[in-house]
Amino acid sequence: MRRRTRRRLRKLRRVMGYLTVAAVLVYFGGVYMTSQKVSLTVESQTKQLAEHLAPFGAFSMTGQSGLFSSEYELSLLVDKLPDPFNSWLRSGEVVTLALKVSHGFFSAHSRVELLPGVLRERLAFYQDSPQQVPFEIAATHRLSPFDTRLIEELRIKTDAFTLSTDSARGHLGEIGISYYHRGSRLQSMFKVDELTLVGEQGELSLQDIHGNQSGLLDHDGRFAELEGLIRVETATFDQVTTKTEVSGAEVDLFQKREAQTLRSDIDLLFTSAVVSMPGALSRKFDLFRADLAVETPHLDTERLVSLLGSFTDGGQSAQLEQWLASGAEMTLKETIVSVGGSRIEASGSGRVGAGEGRLGPRTQAKGSLRMEKTLAPWLQEVAGIDMGQLALDGWMSEKGSNYISRIAFSEEIVTVNGKHFDLSAENPLEESESGAASSD
Repeated sequence: MRRRTRRRLRKLRRVMGYLTVAAVLVYFGGVYMTSQKVSLTVESQTKQLAEHLAPFGAFSMTGQSGLFSSEYELSLLVDKLPDPFNSWLRSGEVVTLALKVSHGFFSAHSRVELLPGVLRERLAFYQDSPQQVPFEIAATHRLSPFDTRLIEELRIKTDAFTLSTDSARGHLGEIGISYYHRGSRLQSMFKVDELTLVGEQGELSLQDIHGNQSGLLDHDGRFAELEGLIRVETATFDQVTTKTEVSGAEVDLFQKREAQTLRSDIDLLFTSAVVSMPGALSRKFDLFRADLAVETPHLDTERLVSLLGSFTDGGQSAQLEQWLASGAEMTLKETIVSVGGSRIEASGSGRVGAGEGRLGPRTQAKGSLRMEKTLAPWLQEVAGIDMGQLALDGWMSEKGSNYISRIAFSEEIVTVNGKHFDLSAENPLEESESGAASSD
């Protein structure tokens, strides 16, 4: 009986030994596959970076990959940078980053750090805590042999910075960004402690800026759905003559690809706003909201994105003009604005289509504006807008306790409360005797 028991124990220990050896082999096999994958990925992305950075300087990589860890140095020998970066880095200077990767069982953890050098010294001059690293980038990559999709987590953290010139000063608080990508699902969050800009014209201060974004990619790597939120807890615009304090400002964005179009819904709202002027009573608005829904054909959207990323001379306005000149179309499905519940309400819909760099015959739009008369004294005081005179000129009509305006646009003709104005005329705001605007 004892002999049989001993034989069973020996067999059990032998099986456990085999299983342990198999587990070690599987683990080291997974680590080895991770190290090979990391090496190939770093090599591939280094080549892509070198191509993208070629106009600005020579990019290179040194280092080696081991079984459990890899260490690399990524360097950029600066040739010529565009404004305003050329004031930070000059020709012949070198920026070096350290990339350290720890290999695990079908996973890797990487960290990027800016090594001591000219850039780090210049950043330290503006840092609130110069002894700290100016920024940290850490990532987790999970690599499965049974699933070709990449699961990735990314975290970025920066120190706070203060910039100043003879005429302006700015302060940027600590920034935290986290990013998560699994298959076709994306999710990110960010937080900025503070942003303050002080200049000759006044001061802008934003406190506790945060937001999140989630999306779904299609098979081509484009967004099939995208939803985002940006929120600023408090914002202050302090100018010489006017001070505005906004609480709970929020922007919501939702995009979805449909059959042949991209639909975008944008909502802007804030909980309350207080506008004050020296020697005058403050005016408070509760709950401002603006909703806008737009549809654009896929091809027009992709052309616009391509133009905005092409650094065309003249800036984004010139690129937008070029986009309109290509015959692009955009359908305004709905827009609604409300202030303080029903104080000011506007709504409208239409289609924008252009040709030869201007709004063309495909453009159609209509809308209406309703505003309570109690706002007229405040608009006169704050913005210099005389609602009574606008009503006399026909731009607004009076109905009960409201001012109302109905606006339509068709083939470069604007109609406001029955008056027609031709935007192609030399003086588009001059109405003809027949009610139609004069034209050349």
